[in-house]
Amino acid sequence: MIKMKKNSRRSVIRSMGSFGAAAVLGTCLSTRNAKAVSRKATAFALIGDRWHNSDFIRTALTKTLIEETDLTIDFTNEVEHLSADILEDYQMLIIYRDGMIFPGGYDIPFSIYDPEKTEITCDPPWPGFGGNPGMWMSPRKAGDPPFPRFDSSPQAWMTEAQGKAVKEFVRNGGGLYIYHNSTHISCTNKDYRDVIGAVYTGHPPLRPYKVHIVDREHPITSGVKVDI
Repeated sequence: MIKMKKNSRRSVIRSMGSFGAAAVLGTCLSTRNAKAVSRKATAFALIGDRWHNSDFIRTALTKTLIEETDLTIDFTNEVEHLSADILEDYQMLIIYRDGMIFPGGYDIPFSIYDPEKTEITCDPPWPGFGGNPGMWMSPRKAGDPPFPRFDSSPQAWMTEAQGKAVKEFVRNGGGLYIYHNSTHISCTNKDYRDVIGAVYTGHPPLRPYKVHIVDREHPITSGVKVDI
């Protein structure tokens, strides 16, 4: 891990030109309707998905970007709010979410990582990971009442128009600050993929690794006598 000085993040963001990315770092959270948000805000942030809690993300970005860099940010996790019109008056777009939505709800088993097969698997299979499309039911216990079946398949959310809006925003000098799993959006949107120059292809195999402690006086490592 690269240890940055406190002012480094501030310097990077404030000096950001047409493109800034941090891909190594995830119900509408905006306190206002997206169409009525203050145009004084510096950045528009689209955050949160099934596996990345919006409240946690907003809390973290508030501390690291707002409190430490004096940015002003309008947050939302409503994907339809991302548009050319919305981006028009912002200087920066922040994205911390993947490329999927689940219009039918989350009534599918949680995906698991199988280190023996070095792949993500589901039981029953999940479309997108080699499974058969279909409708599933939650695990039922004997005596449970009938449960309706419904399609809970994931769908890509970024439209062609939204991808073009992001591309034009960056082309015209807007800053793009992407986090963590936002490269997953590239799987289904060419314009977005062209802008960030990266695409998510899956989690790598689980591997053992060594941790060499370089600062044993740090509060986190204090008391740890040996490397892990």
